[in-house]
Amino acid sequence: MAIVANVSRSYALDAATGALRWTFSGSAMYAPTVVLRDATALFTTEYGFVSRVELATGHTIWQTSLDVRVFNAGAIVHENTAWVQSVDGKLIGLRIVDGTRRGWLQHTLAFTFSSPSIINKTLVVGDQDGVVHGIALP
Repeated sequence: MAIVANVSRSYALDAATGALRWTFSGSAMYAPTVVLRDATALFTTEYGFVSRVELATGHTIWQTSLDVRVFNAGAIVHENTAWVQSVDGKLIGLRIVDGTRRGWLQHTLAFTFSSPSIINKTLVVGDQDGVVHGIALP
C-alpha cells in the first residue's frame, strides 16, 4: 500500500495496481505517516490532529487534537508512546492504544521542523536556531 496526500485528504493506493483503496479526511502531506507493527498507522495533520487508522480498511481507531501546528517533523514511536514534535518547540506524548496524552515538554522557543529520532531512550531533534536537543524519555 502507498499513502499519498494533498492539502485536504490522504489516499491509500494499492501498491500493485495503483487503485484507490480508501481515503482519509485530513492531509498527512506535511508530517510523515508512521506505520506501526500491527497494520495501523498514525496520520498527523498540519493542524495537529493525530489519528490512528487501520491500513486495510481506513477505519479510524482514535483521533485527538494537540492544539499545535505540525510541519515536517511529525511523530516517532518509542515503546507504547508516539512523540509528536510541534512547530513551536513542544514535544507531546500520546499513548498508542487510545491517543491519551502522556505529557508534553516545551524544549525550545525556536521553530522546529526537523524529524525526531530515538537513540536508546533519548529523543534527538534539532531546531531552527541550530540547536540539537537530546531529551531523555520516560
